Amino acid sequence: MSATPVGEVSRLDEDGIREMLRTKPDTNVESYDFSFTGSSAPSTPSTLLDTDDDDEDNTPLGKLLKKDAGAKTTATPTVVSGQSMVGAILEQISSETDFKLFVNGLLRSNDGARELGAFARHFPGKPAWSAVIPLLANAPAARVGLLLEEGLKEDDTRSEALLVAAATRVCGAGQPEDVRTTTWLAALGPDVKNVAGRDAVLAKCGVGGREQMKARLKAAKGEQLGRALDGMKGELFGVAVSALAESKSVKAAATFLGDTSNNDKFDAVAKATDSFAAGAKERGELLKTFVNGKSGSLDELKAKWLGTRLDELHAQGAEEPVLKQLYGEMAAGRVHIPGIRMSVITRVKGL
Repeated sequence: MSATPVGEVSRLDEDGIREMLRTKPDTNVESYDFSFTGSSAPSTPSTLLDTDDDDEDNTPLGKLLKKDAGAKTTATPTVVSGQSMVGAILEQISSETDFKLFVNGLLRSNDGARELGAFARHFPGKPAWSAVIPLLANAPAARVGLLLEEGLKEDDTRSEALLVAAATRVCGAGQPEDVRTTTWLAALGPDVKNVAGRDAVLAKCGVGGREQMKARLKAAKGEQLGRALDGMKGELFGVAVSALAESKSVKAAATFLGDTSNNDKFDAVAKATDSFAAGAKERGELLKTFVNGKSGSLDELKAKWLGTRLDELHAQGAEEPVLKQLYGEMAAGRVHIPGIRMSVITRVKGL
């Protein structure tokens, strides 16, 4: 379905957006505050895509992204009809020039980069992607990394060229180590499906020796390391567990133990965690995150493991504040495993 190029439809004001979405009656436009309409609307593309690279994007496109992100309940924007205004606009653009214009604008902010990655997952066969690849070479590496993280969640081979190009930009020589590490860990996550993109990241953003790898893992954020552990195998997994224990990362341990469905890995990380999270304070932090984990094949094992840790706290006379924390997580609807809920309820009744 063809659509009028963006440059020929007034501007990014309310009338322009409605015209572009004229053929998509199921797209929700009523919940957005088009606060940049009227005389404040940009008169030229250069005004729309401000060249300032600050994190705070106050351009009209940046405002649209903020409004769009606020209209959804998930942290990561998705391109689903009726939810993402930006995704709906991108879907309708048939002009390669206009598509590149929007891509440049989206790569000016974190939300925009995620929107672009999500759109790549849903529409990997859009012909204009071939024209976008050269743009990545000069785009901010951190923003390209966010695009890449989203794009890796789809296994369509048509997006491989885009993802490999993104990996080349993010993992290139001279790029910040924290950006390289974040992208490398994301590629090891359990939700990664694009093999070519993942392999490109692991090869280009990887480090050489065991000690270098351990240093990188010890410096990683807890939640990132916890998610990445599920995708690690062999020596890499062993190094990561060692790094987790040496850094005493309660967040990494709790994230992994709560989400994994791998019995052997669960046992290895649980054993390592007991070496540094035996105190009441550390145990409380561990269990509060752990109980928010995903339900799956290890539900019974996880409930039993939680019960044992709570019994140990009871023996120390320190279970009451922890149980209150866990009960609060249940009340907030964040505990999804029935056995864990029952374990907490039974002990709360006994206080």
